[in-house]
Amino acid sequence: MIFSHPIFLRAVSAIKWMTLTALGLIGILIIIGLGGYQIPFWPSDTEVSFEEPFSNFIGREFFLKGEVTALTWNNFPDKEKILVVSLTSPPGASNRFVSHRIPLQQGQKVFIQSAWKSFSLIEFTYYYQVSVPNAGLPDGVPIHLKIDSDGIPDPLIYESLQSNKPGRMG
Repeated sequence: MIFSHPIFLRAVSAIKWMTLTALGLIGILIIIGLGGYQIPFWPSDTEVSFEEPFSNFIGREFFLKGEVTALTWNNFPDKEKILVVSLTSPPGASNRFVSHRIPLQQGQKVFIQSAWKSFSLIEFTYYYQVSVPNAGLPDGVPIHLKIDSDGIPDPLIYESLQSNKPGRMG
């Protein structure tokens, strides 16, 4: 029988090992990505500021009406080098990659500067790059506000200082 032939058995064994090796490498890449390390061939973020619906919010000013914490993400193991700040609702994240948790005050102004999409494992995530003046956040570090694909900052937390009608402000 062909199924008991030594060449067939070697081929099946080789295919099994190649499959297990490929699955192992994919698993390692996922673990590295979840650990926060930048994979060299991972696609970089893409600006979507001029695409609808995001372009409707560029230049808008919002104020905080809900609880927001600014998380400063570090370049572990160098906890003093801050790479990015993300605005999140409590409880947020707490791990070795977060150096500081800075609570923002209600009424604090947030200015939307640009919109970006980022590929994360199996989907795109969207965020606005914002500025938050006089909030005690590190200078020269990008500040991200994660959003859904509809482009609307959470209305329970962020209230627009402009009219409710979306439109490019400027």
